[in-house]
Amino acid sequence: MNQGPTSTRLDGRGIGGGAIAVIALLALVYIGSEGLRWLDAALAPYLFGTLLAAFATVYRHTVWLRRPPTARLNRRGWEALRSTGRLGSNLLGPTAFLFFYTPTTASAAPRNTVFGHLIGALAGYLSLVLFALTEAAPAFETG
Repeated sequence: MNQGPTSTRLDGRGIGGGAIAVIALLALVYIGSEGLRWLDAALAPYLFGTLLAAFATVYRHTVWLRRPPTARLNRRGWEALRSTGRLGSNLLGPTAFLFFYTPTTASAAPRNTVFGHLIGALAGYLSLVLFALTEAAPAFETG
């Protein structure tokens, strides 16, 4: 069956975002290696791979966000984050969206949802431990 040629056009916003990410990483490498003074030539392939991975990640994320369903989810997520009201009232919005808008996808499976929330909670706790904030008072109390 001839379905016609597939589109191989690249996304301009994705290329721009990826280029910015690569330039930012190169600037950080330049600063961190004191003007490339301490850059080990043996690690240059790893640097190239890291730059390529950063470009690809930013490009793919930008293209993904331009899809209408993803753009709508992204917009609603930011709206929920900025919404006023009782703290915690907007935390389960994305989960509810997955359950009710796309119930047949793998990401809406209860097992994936529970494990995703557990991983998020564990990452939050580990960041508290990493920055030695487990004994600190909550920000709501200290201001």
